[in-house]
Amino acid sequence: MTSIRYERKLNPTENGPAVLGMRAWVRLNSCSGFLVIDMTRSCFVRQSYTRGDCSVEGVTRY
Repeated sequence: MTSIRYERKLNPTENGPAVLGMRAWVRLNSCSGFLVIDMTRSCFVRQSYTRGDCSVEGVTRY
């Protein structure tokens, strides 16, 4: 089963907003790694990449 986990990217300083963005970790059925999506506070996608043995066409693999 595909699962999605979200985490907030918090600002380590007292300047600016407390939350800088979000990161979604998507566990795909087709592999044993993750598709990771980094987003701004307004959920605009900054970057996406895969981890582990996941491979998605057009997405960087680390």
